[in-house]
Amino acid sequence: MGNKIYFGSYPQTEVTADDLKATLNEKAGELPTGENAQGWTSYGYYNKGEESSFMWYVDVEADGEKYRGVYFTSYRSYHFDESSSVENSYQDNNGYDMSKVYWFKYDPIVWTIINEVENEDVAPVKINDNFMSVEKNMLVLCDMIIDSQAYQADCTYSENGEYYNATAGVPAETYANNYAQSMIRKWLNDTFYNTAFNDLQKQIILTEFVKNTPDTTIFPTNIFHYENTEDKVFLLSYADMLNSEYKINSALSAKKTTDYARAQGAYTYMSDIEEDINNGNGWWLLRSPYSKTNYVSVVDNEGKIDYTNAAFSHEGVVPVMRIVINTVEKNTIVEKDTNK
Repeated sequence: MGNKIYFGSYPQTEVTADDLKATLNEKAGELPTGENAQGWTSYGYYNKGEESSFMWYVDVEADGEKYRGVYFTSYRSYHFDESSSVENSYQDNNGYDMSKVYWFKYDPIVWTIINEVENEDVAPVKINDNFMSVEKNMLVLCDMIIDSQAYQADCTYSENGEYYNATAGVPAETYANNYAQSMIRKWLNDTFYNTAFNDLQKQIILTEFVKNTPDTTIFPTNIFHYENTEDKVFLLSYADMLNSEYKINSALSAKKTTDYARAQGAYTYMSDIEEDINNGNGWWLLRSPYSKTNYVSVVDNEGKIDYTNAAFSHEGVVPVMRIVINTVEKNTIVEKDTNK
C-alpha cells in the first residue's frame, strides 16, 4: 500500500501558452451570457441563495488532447447565502478574474492505494463481455484536491439555527450535513464519475458499501448520523482517517489544490515564507457530520482534522473509490506510476 497509479482524467493544469489558448478560444466560439449559453454549460452555482448562471465551462479537443474552458462574469461566493463579490470569494485570491477565459488540460488523475484485497477474496469481474479473474481490488485516494464543491449548497435554516437540505425531492427536515442526501454525494457519483472515467474504466470501479454509522464520526454517540450508502465514488470518513490499515499520515492528508480547483474558488493556503511546506495546500471534505446540523468534518491545509460549514463552496474534494485490477487489462486501463 502507498503505491500510486494513474486512473481516469480530469481538468487540472492551467494552459499558459498563448498560441494554444488562442486555438482553444477559437474552437470554443462565442462567450456565454446569462441569456445565451452559446454552447457552454452553466455550473449552476449559487448566488444569494439561488442557483444562477454566472459561471460556465466548455470542453474542446486540440491535437488529440482534451481541455476545459472556464469563464465567469461574477465571483463564486464561498457560502450559498452570500452575494457574489471579491470579498466573498477566493477566486481572485487564487489569481482568477471575472470576464476572462481560463483553460485547463485534462491530466491523468493520480491516486494512492490505501487498501488492497488479494484475489482469493475478489469475485470475477465482467469486462468487455468477458468474466476475468481479478488480481486484486484496491481502495484508492486521489492525490490532489481535484475540485471545490459544497457539501450541501441548497440549504434553508430555521429560527433556532438548524440547517436543512432544501434540494427538491429530499425528505422534509433533512439536515444539511446528511451525507446520504447531500449534493456532494450526487456530484461525486454523477458529475465527477461521468467526467473523469470512460466506459471501460467504469467497468472496473466497484460499488462500495459506505458506512455512515456513529462510530465513523468523531463522536461515537453522534446524533447526526445517517443511513449507509452504496457508491461508486465517495469521501473518506473521520474514522477512515484514523484507520491504521490505510496509513493516512500527515504527508498523505495534507493535499495541494489543482489549478482547476483554485479557479473554482478552492481555499488555498499561501504564506509569505516561500519554504513553507503547506503553501498550495487546501482544505478537503470528509463525509462525516460533526456536532451541529450545518457542520461536517474536514481536513485542513496542515493535514489535521477539523470541521467546517456544510454550505461552504471553497472546501476541496478528494475522491476515493475501489477498483478491481486484472493483469491483462491493467496496462490499458490503469497505469502504474513508476516514478513514485
